[in-house]
Amino acid sequence: MRRPEFYLVQCAQNDPTEKCHIARRLKECFTEANYLFLLCVHPVAAEENRVNLKFQAREAEAAAAPWTPLRGGR
Repeated sequence: MRRPEFYLVQCAQNDPTEKCHIARRLKECFTEANYLFLLCVHPVAAEENRVNLKFQAREAEAAAAPWTPLRGGR
């Protein structure tokens, strides 16, 4: 991904349009705190979300499965 400054330069060469507004917003959004979030917190949160969704899918499959009696029990 290119840095926000690249998009600002590209917009300066063209007519001022919505693209320039988007580039300015990107530059405002990409602060040091957001970089740290994207590098450190986001991957951990994404992995936790993936594991939770996988667990929920397994629980849904188990709940939808027909009941089977235990082996050897009376």
